[in-house]
Amino acid sequence: MLRAVLASLLCSLSVLAGAANAGLAVGYAHSLALRDDGTVFAWGDDSSGQLGSGRKLMSTTGVPVVFPNGGKVSWAVAGRNHSVALQTDGSVWAWGQNDYGQLGDGTYTGRSVPEKVAGLSGVVAIAAGDAHSVAETSDGKVWAWGYNEDGELGNNDDTSVATPVQVVNIPAVSAIKAGSSHTVALSNGVVWTWGDNSYGQLGDQEGLPRLYADYVYINANIVAVDAGGDSTFAIDSLGYIWAWGRNDNFQLADGTTTSRATPGIIPNLPAMAAISGGPDGCLGIDVYGNVWIWGYGVWDTPTTLGNTEQAVGVSTGAYFGQVLFKDGSVWSTGDDSYGELGDGTNNSSYSLNFVRAINIPPMVGVSAGLFHALGLDATGTLWAWGTDSHGELGQAAETGRNVPAAIANLSGVLQIAAGDFHGLALKSDGSVWGWGYNFHGQTGDGSNIDRSLPVQVAGLPKISQIAAGGQTSIAIATNGSIWAWGDNGYGQLGIGTDVTRDTSTPLQIPGLSNVKSVALGESFALALKNDGTVWAWGDNGYGQLGIGAAGDQSGPVQIPGLSNVVALGAGETHALAVKGDGSVWAWGANGSYQLGLGDATNEQDAPMLVPGVSNVVAVDGGQQMSAALTSDGHIYTWGTNNNGELGNVDASDSHTPTLADGDHFALMAAGYYHMIAMKSDGSTWGWGWNGYGQLGDGTLADHPTYQGVVDPTLTAFLDLEPEQVQLPIPADKLQPFLVQTDKLGSDQLLTLSSSISLNSFTSRAVKLRAVREHLNIGPQTTGYNVYVAAFVPGQAPAGQPVPMTLYVESGLAGWAPYLGGPIAAYLENVAPNSDNAILVDILTKTNVSTLVGTQIYLGYGTSSDEMLQNHRYRLVYQILPPH
Repeated sequence: MLRAVLASLLCSLSVLAGAANAGLAVGYAHSLALRDDGTVFAWGDDSSGQLGSGRKLMSTTGVPVVFPNGGKVSWAVAGRNHSVALQTDGSVWAWGQNDYGQLGDGTYTGRSVPEKVAGLSGVVAIAAGDAHSVAETSDGKVWAWGYNEDGELGNNDDTSVATPVQVVNIPAVSAIKAGSSHTVALSNGVVWTWGDNSYGQLGDQEGLPRLYADYVYINANIVAVDAGGDSTFAIDSLGYIWAWGRNDNFQLADGTTTSRATPGIIPNLPAMAAISGGPDGCLGIDVYGNVWIWGYGVWDTPTTLGNTEQAVGVSTGAYFGQVLFKDGSVWSTGDDSYGELGDGTNNSSYSLNFVRAINIPPMVGVSAGLFHALGLDATGTLWAWGTDSHGELGQAAETGRNVPAAIANLSGVLQIAAGDFHGLALKSDGSVWGWGYNFHGQTGDGSNIDRSLPVQVAGLPKISQIAAGGQTSIAIATNGSIWAWGDNGYGQLGIGTDVTRDTSTPLQIPGLSNVKSVALGESFALALKNDGTVWAWGDNGYGQLGIGAAGDQSGPVQIPGLSNVVALGAGETHALAVKGDGSVWAWGANGSYQLGLGDATNEQDAPMLVPGVSNVVAVDGGQQMSAALTSDGHIYTWGTNNNGELGNVDASDSHTPTLADGDHFALMAAGYYHMIAMKSDGSTWGWGWNGYGQLGDGTLADHPTYQGVVDPTLTAFLDLEPEQVQLPIPADKLQPFLVQTDKLGSDQLLTLSSSISLNSFTSRAVKLRAVREHLNIGPQTTGYNVYVAAFVPGQAPAGQPVPMTLYVESGLAGWAPYLGGPIAAYLENVAPNSDNAILVDILTKTNVSTLVGTQIYLGYGTSSDEMLQNHRYRLVYQILPPH
């Protein structure tokens, strides 16, 4: 059955054959998956921030790890509650728990987003134990940091350290692995070990921890090593697996539960290519691609999953294991208490019943057209929503959509660009595809016929970047040349010929090379070269070319006095630039304050410094407005605000940059009268005019504040306004509606986290604040409501959450006991000065030390039972013992 399913999904995912952790890494209760594009996705427990998303929220599906530097990852490993990644530049990054310095950043402060490990460069391999981390540099040296009580760091000391130290007494190595509290390295076919030795995992008979590296005697040439919990494994050149150390759950697969310090060959296995050892069991791949499993207290000798012949990577955690197949899918089995199987549930799967890990695709790119929007997800699939008057949604026979739909017959997309009524997509093979309005030939297929399905742009070399503006399209080739097609009424194609001649096939712009990026306005274009200079051409009726009072230009001219530019943006008739110091410069039309200079008296035909905004990394412009994204994720807007496009609550125009609603955005794009932005968690948001559904929130209502874009493939929703369109939005796709917690008997506010420790208190009231604006709860709400539930060990049936006793603050009436049921009904009585919030008091006057292991959930449904039955809830707190 499994083979039949997998065979139907095959595609060409390239991984390192024989690498035990190829594309996968598993911690105690969390998982990491490394994609071919250098991004990392994580799921499972996030109580220590080990998912790296910055949220500290358990996730049963993959969420992207957010690297502050945007670097690409070549290797990722998982410790017990921390994660480590190696980037392609040889730097190492870590996040999660840091009690013993295992993040290597010189502190003992946990991190929910990656932090660079101090003092390391030229790293070629990494490993992570329970609370220590290891790195191998290109010169064969080994460095370690973190917990060291048993000598895990191999530096002849037993003191934990928060920055890397060098392992002593070891030759140049070619591979490293870390167990729970010991480390294994491979050098010239010989195995070296150090650290804890309680079960003989170091391969000697002494049973004592060793603070330095020493070799293990094996009468074979070893080609690969691994360490699982307190056991050690090695593969020799003939494919035999040698095992030693802990064996209480059949980890050594010799038919006994007797631990041993002497390496021995695991019987009944074919020649093996890869192995991953966990604390209680192992997964292996033979040379044919079949998967084998042993241990876990179940299999005393190896058992095959069947003739799959498609596995390329395995990884094991504390009580679960995962397999990566050629098609890029991840299949898991074992415990799922923290969502570690990644299949969108918390349903554990044992024996040989593997389930497929899923990842609802987060968007990795957005682009806004005149009345439509495009989104690109992490799988390379393109999504579109809004008007479809000329086929701009890329779907045959569409009339427009107010929720995104995938564009069929187009995959492997790397970049997207939206013109007024057309779209462009750049695929991984360097080809460009266009669709939509084509009167001026802007789809580039050699015709002037509108296209409702994508067609390949003809006659282009291999392309690295694309841009679309108005009715014009531009592409940058990998060799730095620049190509244009479409409308040329103002010379915006830059080809230096008759300005009335459109072209439906690409033409190279002469005299322009080494181009880094481009930005297109309605009828003009900007190009940023690698040397930081900016070149412009096309319409100059409002000074938008930035070259003074000269007229329109049919070929590129350099903007004088503008240097050190790192990013460009363009509105309808104005232009924006970001310099290397984070300052913003603007020029062109200014009748609606779109230049942000504080007045609207005159257009500017030369770049002017925009006051009041700094540390900017990106800019973009709409018809009569501008937007800037700062390095800390804030968006500032200015200009006209007739339709809420500035995103400020009072819906007024802004003469200078003003902070828009919301924060922590990663990307943004300005449409004609609306904005689309993406947060670092991959969720997409919009505000402004929505007459054609271009905000993608399932309505046609304008929004002056940000609204979530809906993924129509999802199967559950929270929409408590009956007069609005009800759409499928699951809890883990909503913005967090828990914004504060209060300590019992104190006004002290505590930051929301995913765990309650018993270190500092034993009596606790957890107040969950649900904000009306985020929940769309109204006094006349019917149908779906919000509920609180809990899983209390020994009380909840079949390990499932149940509705729990709580107290609700009903405004003037004070606190009242509440047994499940809809919270929304209490909103009518919330006091006016309570910020339109509902406070739910959980575990009031309760000694939480009696409830260790309790998990508190928040969700929604037509009833609490219906909520639980359909899994419309998410974990928000877990009560943990002192640590």
